[in-house]
Amino acid sequence: MNPSGVQVRPDASDLKALRALCVSMIRDERMDDALDLVIGLLGELRNQNDTLQVRLKSALRRLYGRRSEKLSAEQLELFERVLGESLAPTATETPAATDASDTPADDPTTPGGPAATPPPV
Repeated sequence: MNPSGVQVRPDASDLKALRALCVSMIRDERMDDALDLVIGLLGELRNQNDTLQVRLKSALRRLYGRRSEKLSAEQLELFERVLGESLAPTATETPAATDASDTPADDPTTPGGPAATPPPV
């Protein structure tokens, strides 16, 4: 507080005024007040810096972060039409049906093979 009893809160950007105030407080043997003033300003600046860091990180995440693109119904329809035509299997690309002769009926491990039928009684 100054002699009039009003607490002086100098602007942190006005470093010359802050220095002059601290020097005058020290000359008046009010070192504790000068330290409290500097520590208080430092704490306020640290809090402001923390707040700004959080805001910056959030803004950068919104700007450069991962996000899903929104597609209109027309874009989705065009996408399905283009992919549907290019990915449709042709007759030469369809897998051939498995032939019944390809599965060994005599194999006892094959389901439905001789091991699956009970022996006659």
